[in-house]
Amino acid sequence: MGLLLKGLRAVGARWDEIVIGFNSKPAPIRLGLTILFALFFYALPLLRPPLLTTNQIDFGGVMFQVAAFALVAVGLNIVIGYAGLLDLGYVGFYATGAYTTGVLTSQHGSWPFFLALPVAIAVTMVTGVILGAPTLRVRGDYLAIVTLGFGEIIRICVKNIEWLGASAGIKDIPHPNTIGPEAEPPFKPGGLFEIPRVEWNGLVPSLDFDHPTHFLVFGATNAIPYYWLILTALILVLIGDRLVKASRVGRAWEATREDEDAAEPDGRADLPVQGSWRSRWVPPSVVCPARSTPAARAATSVPTAFPLLLSMLFVAAVIVGGSGNRWGAIVGGALVAYLPERFREFADFRLLFFGVALTVLATWRPEGLLPPRRTRRAKAVAAEIEALEEGEPGPRAWRRSPAMSESYASYDAPKALLEVDQVTLKFGGLTALNDVDFNINQGEILGLIGPNGAGKTTCFNVMTGVYRPTSGQVRLDGTALTTMKRHKITKLGLARTFQNIRLFKTMTVLENVMVGTDAHSKVGFWDALLRTPRHRRTESASRERAIEFARNSSASRPGTTSSPPTCPTATSGASRSPVPWAPVRSLLCLDEPAAGFNPAEKVKAHGA
Repeated sequence: MGLLLKGLRAVGARWDEIVIGFNSKPAPIRLGLTILFALFFYALPLLRPPLLTTNQIDFGGVMFQVAAFALVAVGLNIVIGYAGLLDLGYVGFYATGAYTTGVLTSQHGSWPFFLALPVAIAVTMVTGVILGAPTLRVRGDYLAIVTLGFGEIIRICVKNIEWLGASAGIKDIPHPNTIGPEAEPPFKPGGLFEIPRVEWNGLVPSLDFDHPTHFLVFGATNAIPYYWLILTALILVLIGDRLVKASRVGRAWEATREDEDAAEPDGRADLPVQGSWRSRWVPPSVVCPARSTPAARAATSVPTAFPLLLSMLFVAAVIVGGSGNRWGAIVGGALVAYLPERFREFADFRLLFFGVALTVLATWRPEGLLPPRRTRRAKAVAAEIEALEEGEPGPRAWRRSPAMSESYASYDAPKALLEVDQVTLKFGGLTALNDVDFNINQGEILGLIGPNGAGKTTCFNVMTGVYRPTSGQVRLDGTALTTMKRHKITKLGLARTFQNIRLFKTMTVLENVMVGTDAHSKVGFWDALLRTPRHRRTESASRERAIEFARNSSASRPGTTSSPPTCPTATSGASRSPVPWAPVRSLLCLDEPAAGFNPAEKVKAHGA
């Protein structure tokens, strides 16, 4: 097992080298390599490599299924890997897309496939929103149970509703329209042109003109055009995934996954609510083509095609590949779909081997084959954090540069006054706060002093919306906060830190600081996906403000002007604390910010 573990680690290290080497090349070379890489996968069913091809089943059909699983895994990775929500009912969206396509094209209409597909995607997205409304209230095991029930409800409904064909399903779903001249049997197969496939005699290739693939002719006998269609959808989804992940929305998902309590009320993001909503309707739109296309190829959609086991395989694909890594999700989806078909000669034992492989991987490589590099980086830094803190150089006072002061002065922050008016909070028979009453005027620094258990943190929790008071009011600049959600309180200008340092450990220092600027950003999902001018302006301003803050804070190494560490946990306690303070707000509540500092770190924090 030790040898296996070393091998898996070597895979991750080698992948890092490939990514770093690719990113270091000039843009034209990267573009050329990307095009060659994509062309190779488009041609893969025609090349039929000897070690990869399947002899007992059509290789084009296997690759079609592999591409469909990879597409589903990329969509589910948004839910599990980015947002940290365990969804076990993904097969419900799978069925929704297939049945919507069947209803529009065959059962109750005669729409063309490419016209029905966008409608099916929209219906699946709406289904995701409907499911997201109640499931946003639950987390952890409860969320898994709710989504598991959703998948079963969809399957039972389509099995018993006559309007959807009941147990017999929907038949005669038409194939997608041929691109180019239509077929004229028996002599004209249609399409724009023919592409021969490669046959192998040992290691000697030859062209087979007797079994060509007719370009973009969608029929029942050749799966390769369907594979090209799904692969094109996968490439488009990958581009969108990359754009959104490197935006405010992507930081929302990751911050929510790392620490939802810290992401919402402390001034770093309004994102748990918005991020969770987007993680509910975006992935279903991805999974829809992955099932609508197979349904069109098979010309049928039946309830037995959507068993609960399929949901488990989807989750396994994400976990095996590496949750949070889009390329890992593709590898996981490909392996889950390909390996059982590749070793059909061991049909009686293939599921056993598959289960053993999953068990070994979960035991010795729980982060998957290709976990995100930042996840492995955070784990490595966490193992060294004590040594790094002990070796921290002497203190350096933090100073705000003129450029940063100008940036802060230009920020249109509200001028607020906080009123805590006769606030009482009771937990059953225990009174945690009893008629707390004070005001904080503009420009005033006020300290809450009391022994452990006096209710200082509880007071902060009431002020920032974590708890709702039993009686009394909290007002910010005249606006009542007692019934307001936490992220809305943050937007009004009231932020807080936690007594225990709360960082998003898999995000860089810069990203931790940038999340703090996102609460007041108006950039949304479509801005990030389409890279609108507003998105570019906002992202650039946010990055410049975060870089300026990080360089001038004690997150940078004392005595230098270098960039801050990549991983936030690589800094000492005093260096970490300014990270959540970065956002400019009307009022900042610091909950024992110097707790756990050594004397040198307290001097440094005092300078900040």
